[in-house]
Amino acid sequence: MAISINGSTNVISGVAVGGLPDGIVDTDMLAADAVTAAKTTVAGITMMDQWRLANNIGLGANTTAGLYSNWERNDNNFAQIGSGMTESSGVFTFPVTGIYRVDCRWNVFNASTNNRYVSVRTELSTDGGSNYSVIANAITNLPNLGETIDHATCDFVVDVTNPSNFKIRTLASSNEAFTFAGNQWGGIAANSQTCSMTFMKLGDT
Repeated sequence: MAISINGSTNVISGVAVGGLPDGIVDTDMLAADAVTAAKTTVAGITMMDQWRLANNIGLGANTTAGLYSNWERNDNNFAQIGSGMTESSGVFTFPVTGIYRVDCRWNVFNASTNNRYVSVRTELSTDGGSNYSVIANAITNLPNLGETIDHATCDFVVDVTNPSNFKIRTLASSNEAFTFAGNQWGGIAANSQTCSMTFMKLGDT
């Protein structure tokens, strides 16, 4: 259809979708009621999930062991956004592709005066769990003061291009036996985030 201009009605017809050059329409040319709410809506956070250790987990001295049990999704004044993470024996799988931020928080305690540190590392697999590599590491500095209590945090951003193959897990080691604090440790109110991981999708990959 040829482009035609009606001088009586000031109507231009025959312009195909996408037929106007870039920059020809600006905000001044738009009527106040021409843009609907649906067209101006900016997508917010589409996925957020939070997990924690429900009970204490003790690990031995001079060993590297994983946090493979006692995980639970936060169910206290929290509701996940989107599909959420999948957890199986301490291994977390991402639900969809995207750019994710992961925040890790660890609280540990130990009764030995010889314990000088606890190293907690998060490992990432991009091949479905066949191989893992360290993506983040947190190290506490336990003082030599009898019963020792300390915490460590770390965070990282990962580009999940294949949710079926991208998995993360947590391992820890120390020179002496120590314990990760569950959500009711030391008289802390039940269902608190003591050792936890928070997952947030920042955007599309």
